[in-house]
Amino acid sequence: MTDLKDVLLTDILPEIFVDLAKLKAYSVAERKVRRIIYEYAERTMIFRNLENLPGTSLDLLAEEMDTPYYESSLPTEIKAKLIRNTLPWKMKAGTLWAVQGMVETIFKTGTVTPWHDYGGRPYFFKISTDAEVSPERLEEIRKMIHKIKNTETTLESIVFLVDLEQNVKIKSGVTVDESVCIFCEEVENVEV
Repeated sequence: MTDLKDVLLTDILPEIFVDLAKLKAYSVAERKVRRIIYEYAERTMIFRNLENLPGTSLDLLAEEMDTPYYESSLPTEIKAKLIRNTLPWKMKAGTLWAVQGMVETIFKTGTVTPWHDYGGRPYFFKISTDAEVSPERLEEIRKMIHKIKNTETTLESIVFLVDLEQNVKIKSGVTVDESVCIFCEEVENVEV
């Protein structure tokens, strides 16, 4: 199959025109212009090139699209992901899917747990993640979540999972009728 960028006009004309020198020169010039047009056309495919756009262009595009939870202070790669997901999130705004998508974009990892999965109060949800976030950034994230969540639901908490390694002493007791047996055991290097 021939690539349209590389076709010469003489390739598609009847054989009677092939030998004309002027037609060949025109054909070569036309191909150069067509390649330039295709190059510019590829640059106009904004969504295809989001990751390559400068931050200021992303800021303008996000403003135009009214991208939810977009902040100009975010890294460029997260800005591009937010803009790319704007339309799907708007179509499914207020759903668990939209909040989960936002959590994965902002925190890179994390889960959204609805109230019925953890025995909470109706219309509440929790977010758990192992990302590290500053207190100032946490308030921005809370505002972002408020924009995408259902208006009837309430964010109960954001749980930050932290890996700790420490010595733990575990004591347990067993009650049998009226006598009590207590077992003590020291456990070293338990991961919590």
